[in-house]
This record gives sequence, structure tokens and C-alpha cells, in this order.
Amino acid sequence: MGRWWHRSCLRCAKCNKVLEVTKVCCREGKVYCSVPCYNNLFLTKGYNRVNYQ
Repeated sequence: MGRWWHRSCLRCAKCNKVLEVTKVCCREGKVYCSVPCYNNLFLTKGYNRVNYQ
């Protein structure tokens, strides 16, 4: 990610949930929680994708 974060500032760009460093997905300079936000926004629908909306 190339940036330093306070623990309370590392939040998902979609749901605003505080994230753990080990469970972060990045895309276009923004961080997302891997499930469900990143999966729902960027992965194609199919066999292993779960829709949590």
C-alpha cells in the first residue's frame, strides 16, 4: 500500500469497517475488507463467490 496507517484509520472504503492488516485487499489506492466488500465489487460472479449484500 506504500503508506503508514493508524490501526483505527485502516478502514474499508465501502463499509467503513476497521480492518486488520492481514485481511486487507487493495485496489486503485483504496483498501477493502476481503469479504464481502472486495469480493462483491471486483470478483466475477461464479462458483466460489458468496453474495453478502
